[in-house]
Amino acid sequence: MKRSAKDRGRVTAPRDRTPTIITALIVMIVVVISLAAGFAILRERRLSVRETERSTANLARTLEEHSRLTFEAVIQSLRTGAKYIDETPDALRLGNRKTEEALRYLVNAVPYLSDLKVADHNGRLVADVFNQESLGKNFSHRTTFHLLRDDPSRPFVVSEAENSAKYGGWVIFVSIPLLSPAGKFRGVVVGALNVSHFNRFYDAINVGKYGAIKLVRLDGVILTRRPEGFIGKSLAKGPLFVEYIPKSPVGTIDIVATDHAPHPVEDKESEWDAAAMGMLGLETALSVVQAAMIDTGLLEWAGVADRMSYRPARIGRCDTGPHAQGRPIAAGEPANLVLVDPAHTRTISGREMASLSHNTPFEGMKLPGRVVATFLRGRPTVLDGALQ
Repeated sequence: MKRSAKDRGRVTAPRDRTPTIITALIVMIVVVISLAAGFAILRERRLSVRETERSTANLARTLEEHSRLTFEAVIQSLRTGAKYIDETPDALRLGNRKTEEALRYLVNAVPYLSDLKVADHNGRLVADVFNQESLGKNFSHRTTFHLLRDDPSRPFVVSEAENSAKYGGWVIFVSIPLLSPAGKFRGVVVGALNVSHFNRFYDAINVGKYGAIKLVRLDGVILTRRPEGFIGKSLAKGPLFVEYIPKSPVGTIDIVATDHAPHPVEDKESEWDAAAMGMLGLETALSVVQAAMIDTGLLEWAGVADRMSYRPARIGRCDTGPHAQGRPIAAGEPANLVLVDPAHTRTISGREMASLSHNTPFEGMKLPGRVVATFLRGRPTVLDGALQ
Protein backbone atom coordinates (compact mmCIF):
# COMPACT_ATOMS: atom_id res chain seq x y z
CA MET A 1 0.00 0.00 0.00
CA LYS A 2 1.36 3.41 -1.02
CA ARG A 3 1.60 6.18 1.57
CA SER A 4 1.13 9.84 0.79
CA ALA A 5 3.74 12.43 1.73
CA LYS A 6 1.33 13.64 4.38
CA ASP A 7 1.31 10.20 6.02
CA ARG A 8 5.07 9.73 6.04
CA GLY A 9 6.53 9.93 9.51
CA ARG A 10 3.21 9.00 11.09
CA VAL A 11 1.96 5.79 12.62
CA THR A 12 -0.51 4.03 10.36
CA ALA A 13 -1.32 0.93 12.41
CA PRO A 14 -3.74 1.64 15.27
CA ARG A 15 -2.96 0.24 18.68
CA ASP A 16 -5.18 0.31 21.75
CA ARG A 17 -3.75 1.78 24.94
CA THR A 18 -5.57 1.44 28.22
CA PRO A 19 -6.15 4.94 29.57
CA THR A 20 -4.42 5.78 32.81
CA ILE A 21 -6.79 6.35 35.72
CA ILE A 22 -5.45 9.26 37.72
CA THR A 23 -6.30 8.96 41.41
CA ALA A 24 -5.31 10.91 44.51
CA LEU A 25 -3.59 7.87 45.94
CA ILE A 26 -0.25 7.75 47.72
CA VAL A 27 1.22 4.40 48.90
CA MET A 28 3.85 5.01 51.57
CA ILE A 29 6.12 2.67 53.51
CA VAL A 30 3.33 1.76 55.88
CA VAL A 31 0.27 3.77 54.92
CA VAL A 32 -1.99 4.75 52.07
CA ILE A 33 -3.44 8.23 51.94
CA SER A 34 -6.64 8.54 49.93
CA LEU A 35 -8.36 11.79 49.13
CA ALA A 36 -12.02 11.29 48.22
CA ALA A 37 -12.78 14.88 47.31
CA GLY A 38 -12.27 15.21 43.56
CA PHE A 39 -15.89 15.25 42.47
CA ALA A 40 -16.90 17.38 45.45
CA ILE A 41 -14.34 20.00 44.50
CA LEU A 42 -15.53 19.88 40.91
CA ARG A 43 -19.15 20.34 41.96
CA GLU A 44 -18.64 23.05 44.57
CA ARG A 45 -15.93 25.15 42.92
CA ARG A 46 -16.88 24.45 39.31
CA LEU A 47 -13.32 23.72 38.33
CA SER A 48 -12.43 22.09 35.07
CA VAL A 49 -11.47 18.41 35.09
CA ARG A 50 -7.79 19.27 34.55
CA GLU A 51 -7.81 21.89 37.32
CA THR A 52 -9.48 19.43 39.68
CA GLU A 53 -6.94 16.75 38.78
CA ARG A 54 -4.04 19.15 39.36
CA SER A 55 -5.30 20.54 42.68
CA THR A 56 -6.15 17.07 44.00
CA ALA A 57 -2.73 15.71 43.03
CA ASN A 58 -0.96 18.66 44.66
CA LEU A 59 -2.96 18.17 47.85
CA ALA A 60 -2.20 14.44 47.85
CA ARG A 61 1.51 15.19 47.58
CA THR A 62 1.27 17.57 50.54
CA LEU A 63 -0.52 14.93 52.62
CA GLU A 64 1.99 12.24 51.65
CA GLU A 65 4.92 14.45 52.61
CA HIS A 66 3.39 15.29 56.00
CA SER A 67 2.74 11.63 56.83
CA ARG A 68 6.10 10.43 55.55
CA LEU A 69 8.01 12.96 57.65
CA THR A 70 5.90 12.12 60.70
CA PHE A 71 6.55 8.38 60.54
CA GLU A 72 10.22 8.89 59.67
CA ALA A 73 10.70 11.05 62.79
CA VAL A 74 9.01 8.48 65.03
CA ILE A 75 10.94 5.53 63.58
CA GLN A 76 14.20 7.45 63.86
CA SER A 77 13.47 8.05 67.56
CA LEU A 78 12.82 4.32 68.03
CA ARG A 79 16.06 3.43 66.28
CA THR A 80 17.99 5.89 68.41
CA GLY A 81 16.50 4.28 71.50
CA ALA A 82 17.37 0.83 70.20
CA LYS A 83 20.94 1.92 69.52
CA TYR A 84 21.27 3.22 73.08
CA ILE A 85 20.02 -0.11 74.43
CA ASP A 86 22.45 -2.04 72.22
CA GLU A 87 25.40 0.01 73.42
CA THR A 88 24.50 0.27 77.13
CA PRO A 89 25.10 -2.61 79.58
CA ASP A 90 22.02 -3.63 81.58
CA ALA A 91 19.82 -1.31 79.51
CA LEU A 92 17.10 -3.98 79.50
CA ARG A 93 17.18 -4.32 83.28
CA LEU A 94 13.74 -3.65 84.76
CA GLY A 95 13.37 0.00 85.74
CA ASN A 96 16.85 1.06 84.64
CA ARG A 97 16.83 4.79 85.35
CA LYS A 98 19.36 5.68 82.65
CA THR A 99 17.28 3.89 80.04
CA GLU A 100 14.18 5.80 81.20
CA GLU A 101 16.05 9.11 80.98
CA ALA A 102 17.33 8.37 77.48
CA LEU A 103 13.84 7.45 76.27
CA ARG A 104 12.29 10.51 77.94
CA TYR A 105 14.73 12.74 76.09
CA LEU A 106 13.61 11.19 72.78
CA VAL A 107 9.92 11.65 73.62
CA ASN A 108 10.46 15.31 74.48
CA ALA A 109 12.28 15.87 71.19
CA VAL A 110 9.26 14.86 69.07
CA PRO A 111 6.08 16.80 70.00
CA TYR A 112 3.65 14.23 68.61
CA LEU A 113 5.37 11.26 70.29
CA SER A 114 3.38 10.58 73.48
CA ASP A 115 5.35 7.67 74.91
CA LEU A 116 8.23 5.25 74.45
CA LYS A 117 8.34 1.81 76.03
CA VAL A 118 10.57 -1.25 75.81
CA ALA A 119 9.71 -4.93 76.25
CA ASP A 120 12.25 -7.74 76.50
CA HIS A 121 12.19 -10.98 74.50
CA ASN A 122 9.60 -12.48 76.87
CA GLY A 123 7.28 -9.52 76.45
CA ARG A 124 7.93 -8.04 79.89
CA LEU A 125 7.86 -4.24 79.94
CA VAL A 126 11.20 -3.05 81.29
CA ALA A 127 10.84 0.66 80.47
CA ASP A 128 7.86 2.98 80.02
CA VAL A 129 8.31 6.75 79.95
CA PHE A 130 4.65 7.60 80.49
CA ASN A 131 3.52 4.97 82.96
CA GLN A 132 5.97 3.63 85.52
CA GLU A 133 3.25 1.43 87.02
CA SER A 134 3.22 -0.73 83.88
CA LEU A 135 6.79 -1.94 84.46
CA GLY A 136 6.98 -5.71 84.71
CA LYS A 137 3.62 -6.22 83.03
CA ASN A 138 3.21 -8.58 80.08
CA PHE A 139 3.28 -7.00 76.63
CA SER A 140 3.52 -10.25 74.68
CA HIS A 141 -0.23 -10.40 73.99
CA ARG A 142 0.05 -7.41 71.64
CA THR A 143 -0.17 -8.21 67.93
CA THR A 144 2.79 -5.94 67.17
CA PHE A 145 4.98 -7.95 69.58
CA HIS A 146 3.95 -11.25 67.96
CA LEU A 147 4.66 -9.96 64.45
CA LEU A 148 8.16 -8.78 65.31
CA ARG A 149 9.00 -11.81 67.45
CA ASP A 150 7.89 -14.22 64.72
CA ASP A 151 9.63 -12.25 61.97
CA PRO A 152 12.46 -10.10 63.36
CA SER A 153 13.42 -9.10 59.81
CA ARG A 154 10.44 -6.74 59.75
CA PRO A 155 11.81 -3.18 59.98
CA PHE A 156 8.76 -1.95 61.91
CA VAL A 157 5.06 -2.54 62.55
CA VAL A 158 2.22 0.00 62.72
CA SER A 159 -0.75 -0.87 64.94
CA GLU A 160 -4.38 0.06 64.49
CA ALA A 161 -5.42 3.33 66.12
CA GLU A 162 -6.50 2.96 69.76
CA ASN A 163 -8.63 5.39 71.75
CA SER A 164 -6.70 5.57 75.01
CA ALA A 165 -7.77 7.44 78.12
CA LYS A 166 -4.18 7.18 79.34
CA TYR A 167 -2.93 9.20 76.38
CA GLY A 168 -5.99 11.44 76.15
CA GLY A 169 -7.20 10.30 72.74
CA TRP A 170 -6.35 8.22 69.70
CA VAL A 171 -2.81 6.88 69.35
CA ILE A 172 -0.98 4.63 66.87
CA PHE A 173 1.75 2.34 68.21
CA VAL A 174 4.84 2.07 66.01
CA SER A 175 7.22 -0.75 66.96
CA ILE A 176 10.68 -1.89 65.88
CA PRO A 177 12.57 -5.05 66.92
CA LEU A 178 15.55 -5.17 69.24
CA LEU A 179 18.11 -7.56 67.76
CA SER A 180 21.37 -9.06 68.97
CA PRO A 181 24.49 -8.75 66.74
CA ALA A 182 23.64 -12.25 65.48
CA GLY A 183 20.12 -11.14 64.53
CA LYS A 184 18.40 -12.84 67.48
CA PHE A 185 15.19 -11.26 68.77
CA ARG A 186 15.78 -9.42 72.07
CA GLY A 187 12.55 -7.44 72.42
CA VAL A 188 10.77 -4.39 71.00
CA VAL A 189 10.88 -0.61 71.23
CA VAL A 190 7.41 0.93 70.97
CA GLY A 191 6.38 4.53 70.36
CA ALA A 192 2.91 6.00 70.86
CA LEU A 193 2.14 8.40 68.00
CA ASN A 194 -0.58 10.93 68.82
CA VAL A 195 -3.22 10.86 66.08
CA SER A 196 -4.24 14.45 66.84
CA HIS A 197 -1.05 15.47 65.03
CA PHE A 198 -2.64 14.29 61.75
CA ASN A 199 -6.11 15.58 62.62
CA ARG A 200 -4.96 19.15 63.22
CA PHE A 201 -3.21 19.17 59.86
CA TYR A 202 -6.19 17.68 58.04
CA ASP A 203 -8.67 20.05 59.71
CA ALA A 204 -6.81 23.01 58.22
CA ILE A 205 -7.57 21.72 54.71
CA ASN A 206 -10.90 22.52 53.07
CA VAL A 207 -11.94 19.55 50.94
CA GLY A 208 -15.53 20.67 50.63
CA LYS A 209 -18.80 19.49 52.07
CA TYR A 210 -18.54 16.00 50.57
CA GLY A 211 -14.77 15.54 50.86
CA ALA A 212 -12.83 13.40 53.32
CA ILE A 213 -9.19 12.68 54.10
CA LYS A 214 -8.23 9.24 55.33
CA LEU A 215 -4.96 7.82 56.63
CA VAL A 216 -5.06 4.11 55.84
CA ARG A 217 -2.71 1.19 56.46
CA LEU A 218 -1.67 -1.01 53.55
CA ASP A 219 -4.06 -3.71 54.75
CA GLY A 220 -6.97 -1.27 54.42
CA VAL A 221 -7.51 -0.35 58.09
CA ILE A 222 -8.38 3.32 58.60
CA LEU A 223 -6.01 4.93 61.11
CA THR A 224 -7.77 8.28 61.16
CA ARG A 225 -10.29 10.23 59.14
CA ARG A 226 -11.45 13.81 58.85
CA PRO A 227 -14.33 14.44 59.30
CA GLU A 228 -14.05 11.97 62.17
CA GLY A 229 -15.53 8.52 61.84
CA PHE A 230 -14.90 4.94 60.71
CA ILE A 231 -11.55 4.68 62.54
CA GLY A 232 -10.56 1.02 62.70
CA LYS A 233 -12.85 0.06 59.82
CA SER A 234 -11.33 -1.76 56.86
CA LEU A 235 -11.42 -0.71 53.22
CA ALA A 236 -9.76 -3.96 52.12
CA LYS A 237 -12.88 -5.22 50.32
CA GLY A 238 -13.75 -1.88 48.75
CA PRO A 239 -12.96 -0.80 45.17
CA LEU A 240 -9.90 1.19 46.29
CA PHE A 241 -8.05 -1.98 47.34
CA VAL A 242 -9.81 -4.54 45.14
CA GLU A 243 -9.66 -2.64 41.83
CA TYR A 244 -7.46 0.44 41.75
CA ILE A 245 -4.42 -0.36 43.89
CA PRO A 246 -3.72 -3.84 42.41
CA LYS A 247 -4.08 -2.55 38.86
CA SER A 248 -2.28 0.77 39.09
CA PRO A 249 1.23 1.73 40.15
CA VAL A 250 0.73 4.40 42.76
CA GLY A 251 2.91 7.10 44.16
CA THR A 252 3.82 10.72 43.79
CA ILE A 253 6.20 10.43 40.80
CA ASP A 254 4.83 12.52 37.94
CA ILE A 255 7.78 12.18 35.59
CA VAL A 256 11.21 10.61 35.27
CA ALA A 257 13.73 12.91 33.62
CA THR A 258 17.50 13.24 33.40
CA ASP A 259 19.84 16.15 33.95
CA HIS A 260 22.56 15.14 31.55
CA ALA A 261 25.52 17.15 32.87
CA PRO A 262 28.82 15.88 31.47
CA HIS A 263 32.11 17.32 32.77
CA PRO A 264 35.75 16.77 31.92
CA VAL A 265 37.66 14.48 34.26
CA GLU A 266 39.60 17.32 35.90
CA ASP A 267 36.36 19.00 36.98
CA LYS A 268 35.20 15.85 38.79
CA GLU A 269 38.38 14.37 40.27
CA SER A 270 38.90 17.02 42.93
CA GLU A 271 37.83 17.89 46.48
CA TRP A 272 34.15 17.29 47.15
CA ASP A 273 33.32 20.98 47.63
CA ALA A 274 35.18 22.00 44.50
CA ALA A 275 33.96 19.23 42.17
CA ALA A 276 31.48 20.21 39.47
CA MET A 277 27.97 18.92 40.08
CA GLY A 278 26.40 16.64 37.50
CA MET A 279 26.72 13.25 35.87
CA LEU A 280 25.78 11.29 32.78
CA GLY A 281 22.14 10.23 32.96
CA LEU A 282 20.54 10.05 29.54
CA GLU A 283 22.05 6.78 28.28
CA THR A 284 21.28 4.83 31.46
CA ALA A 285 17.89 6.38 32.32
CA LEU A 286 15.66 3.73 30.77
CA SER A 287 17.74 0.85 32.18
CA VAL A 288 17.62 2.36 35.66
CA VAL A 289 13.84 2.72 35.47
CA GLN A 290 13.50 -0.87 34.23
CA ALA A 291 15.65 -2.17 37.09
CA ALA A 292 13.95 -0.08 39.78
CA MET A 293 10.34 -0.17 38.59
CA ILE A 294 9.63 -2.71 35.83
CA ASP A 295 11.64 -5.67 37.10
CA THR A 296 10.36 -5.14 40.66
CA GLY A 297 6.72 -5.15 39.55
CA LEU A 298 6.05 -1.55 40.60
CA LEU A 299 5.35 -0.32 37.08
CA GLU A 300 4.42 -1.65 33.66
CA TRP A 301 5.85 -0.46 30.36
CA ALA A 302 2.73 1.63 29.73
CA GLY A 303 3.56 3.42 32.97
CA VAL A 304 7.11 4.04 31.78
CA ALA A 305 5.76 5.63 28.59
CA ASP A 306 3.50 7.79 30.73
CA ARG A 307 6.24 8.96 33.16
CA MET A 308 8.98 9.42 30.56
CA SER A 309 7.01 10.64 27.54
CA TYR A 310 3.29 11.46 27.76
CA ARG A 311 3.27 13.33 31.05
CA PRO A 312 6.56 15.26 30.68
CA ALA A 313 5.36 16.53 27.30
CA ARG A 314 2.03 17.58 28.79
CA ILE A 315 3.66 19.36 31.72
CA GLY A 316 6.14 21.06 29.37
CA ARG A 317 3.26 22.03 27.03
CA CYS A 318 4.97 20.49 24.02
CA ASP A 319 2.34 17.81 23.38
CA THR A 320 0.58 19.78 20.61
CA GLY A 321 1.60 21.41 17.36
CA PRO A 322 3.63 20.30 14.35
CA HIS A 323 6.59 19.13 16.47
CA ALA A 324 4.52 17.54 19.27
CA GLN A 325 6.15 15.10 21.67
CA GLY A 326 4.59 12.61 24.06
CA ARG A 327 1.78 11.62 21.73
CA PRO A 328 0.06 8.20 21.86
CA ILE A 329 0.87 5.39 19.45
CA ALA A 330 -2.11 5.73 17.15
CA ALA A 331 -2.96 6.20 13.48
CA GLY A 332 -2.19 9.73 12.33
CA GLU A 333 0.10 10.51 15.27
CA PRO A 334 3.80 11.44 14.84
CA ALA A 335 5.92 8.30 14.68
CA ASN A 336 8.15 9.15 17.64
CA LEU A 337 9.07 5.65 18.77
CA VAL A 338 11.60 3.77 20.89
CA LEU A 339 12.36 0.09 20.34
CA VAL A 340 13.64 -1.59 23.50
CA ASP A 341 15.09 -5.03 24.17
CA PRO A 342 14.14 -5.61 27.84
CA ALA A 343 15.88 -9.02 27.98
CA HIS A 344 19.30 -7.57 27.25
CA THR A 345 21.75 -7.06 30.15
CA ARG A 346 24.82 -4.85 30.02
CA THR A 347 27.65 -3.78 32.30
CA ILE A 348 27.81 0.01 32.45
CA SER A 349 31.08 1.63 31.41
CA GLY A 350 31.43 5.39 31.09
CA ARG A 351 34.18 4.91 28.51
CA GLU A 352 31.76 3.14 26.18
CA MET A 353 29.09 5.83 26.27
CA ALA A 354 28.45 8.22 23.40
CA SER A 355 29.08 11.26 25.58
CA LEU A 356 32.48 12.96 25.57
CA SER A 357 32.43 12.64 29.35
CA HIS A 358 32.59 9.43 31.39
CA ASN A 359 31.29 10.32 34.87
CA THR A 360 28.53 7.84 35.65
CA PRO A 361 27.52 6.62 39.15
CA PHE A 362 26.54 3.27 37.61
CA GLU A 363 30.08 2.35 36.53
CA GLY A 364 30.51 -1.44 36.65
CA MET A 365 26.85 -2.14 37.45
CA LYS A 366 24.82 -4.64 35.46
CA LEU A 367 21.60 -3.04 34.25
CA PRO A 368 18.77 -4.52 32.17
CA GLY A 369 17.40 -3.28 28.88
CA ARG A 370 18.86 -1.81 25.73
CA VAL A 371 17.56 0.88 23.37
CA VAL A 372 17.78 -0.80 19.98
CA ALA A 373 16.31 1.97 17.84
CA THR A 374 14.63 5.37 18.05
CA PHE A 375 12.58 7.23 15.47
CA LEU A 376 11.75 10.95 15.32
CA ARG A 377 8.67 11.57 13.17
CA GLY A 378 9.49 8.38 11.29
CA ARG A 379 13.17 9.14 10.72
CA PRO A 380 15.61 6.74 12.44
CA THR A 381 17.90 8.52 14.87
CA VAL A 382 19.34 5.37 16.50
CA LEU A 383 19.72 1.98 14.81
CA ASP A 384 21.20 -1.04 16.55
CA GLY A 385 22.26 1.17 19.42
CA ALA A 386 24.27 3.57 17.20
CA LEU A 387 23.48 7.24 16.55
CA GLN A 388 22.49 8.01 12.96
